[in-house]
Amino acid sequence: MRFERLVYTLMEQVTSDYEGGLWDFHELSNGGFFMAPATQDRFSMSWPMNGYKGIMSAEAAGIAVCLMVLSGLSFESAAAERMTRKFYALRDYASGHAEAGQIFGFID
Repeated sequence: MRFERLVYTLMEQVTSDYEGGLWDFHELSNGGFFMAPATQDRFSMSWPMNGYKGIMSAEAAGIAVCLMVLSGLSFESAAAERMTRKFYALRDYASGHAEAGQIFGFID
């Protein structure tokens, strides 16, 4: 539940287009997972820490935000190893995504 809350909070911070709603949860065959807004909308995303500004599909935005949250959680000793594995599994999946450039631009 903490992960979900962090994802929702970060999404609210990185786009003014997000106003809550339903999310889809995706389990990946490599052991990873992500969640994404259950919409066909596109989101104008901004990450001031690296100057990223771009538009992503809901799925790409969800992947990007989940990667950021997993990265942050990977530094907490209680969950570090598990979150690190989940981060790399999702990153591997994201590298083959049609919007990989946008996703990696956001998280870089």
